[in-house]
Amino acid sequence: MIRKMTSEDLPELVDIYIEVFLSSHAAILPRDFLETVTYKTVLDRFERIFQSDVRRPFSFVKICDEKIVGFVLGTFALHPPKGHKGEIKMLYVLQEYQHVGIGKQLLQNAVQHFLNHHVESMFIGTFKANEAARAFYDRLDGEVFSEQTDLINGHPLVTVNYGWSSIRRLLD
Repeated sequence: MIRKMTSEDLPELVDIYIEVFLSSHAAILPRDFLETVTYKTVLDRFERIFQSDVRRPFSFVKICDEKIVGFVLGTFALHPPKGHKGEIKMLYVLQEYQHVGIGKQLLQNAVQHFLNHHVESMFIGTFKANEAARAFYDRLDGEVFSEQTDLINGHPLVTVNYGWSSIRRLLD
């Protein structure tokens, strides 16, 4: 079952984010960077996102075996890159539930949310070295439209943005 996130879900989402982020990025990010990913720093990030009324954040969660196993968090981009109005800030699925379509289902819920609000395009960023995420976005016909080096927690890291100029096709 997929449903809208409630405020009571936030601690579970933080835990999922930390578990998946640390396991999926261990080989591609510096150790001292990974050490900054704590419950407090992640909770602070979530709270900053959800406090933005202008960006109208939303999230959907996937429930399996009576627990949350994944989530998607989206916003309406304040300064969107040309041709991409919706932004997927986070898409995380616990490792033992990956490769069974849950990520795509969550993304499709976000797409439907965007379409319900007359947003026909979206983008998501990921680290260039995150081959698993990039393969997922490639399978969904996402197009890389930008690449940049950002200073994140004191580390220069290369990120890429994938975009879909017409998100309706993701509902197929």
